Amino acid sequence: MKFNLSVKTLLLIQALLVLMLIPIDIVFGEVRLDYVLPLYVLVWIVTYSKILQCKD
Repeated sequence: MKFNLSVKTLLLIQALLVLMLIPIDIVFGEVRLDYVLPLYVLVWIVTYSKILQCKD
């Protein structure tokens, strides 16, 4: 399965993941990076590889 997402979309997803930390902090009383960090790293790697492909 191959997803074709633009760089702008991937950056928007990253921003939403970071903004999600605020409600997580409010609801749980502490920020648990165990839930958000793996997904953020995955999106970051895909974004970085997409940017490198665009420069070629």
